[in-house]
Amino acid sequence: MKFKKITNSEHGMTLIQTLIILALIAIIAVLTIPKLREEMFVRQADSDVAEIAEACEKYWKREGQYCTDFNQLISKGYLEKIPPNPWGGRYVLKPEDYKVGIPQDEENIPEKYRLGGIAEISKVYKEGASLW
Repeated sequence: MKFKKITNSEHGMTLIQTLIILALIAIIAVLTIPKLREEMFVRQADSDVAEIAEACEKYWKREGQYCTDFNQLISKGYLEKIPPNPWGGRYVLKPEDYKVGIPQDEENIPEKYRLGGIAEISKVYKEGASLW
């Protein structure tokens, strides 16, 4: 049996190579984690808004009128509570537009997701009503 002599160029990765790879992985993580977090928040807010709008539709079908605030939905048992939005703020009911969404005055939420923003998170709960 013959053994091959290992030379210096055939050793495993050096410490510097390992550190460079770890640094690249860290950079990629730092760049992608905030985007993934925001996408997760948007999905949760979309789900919350859809659930609240569905409760508003049920309220209208059973009560014969549209609700004007969240307390009506809670007191009549259509919802247990209104959850905070994923950014820690609140949702708002705009009865004049038949819309549920994130209010414009929520400072900790990107402006584009607030009502009136270019990517607003909202749901219309009246058939035939417009988002804009």
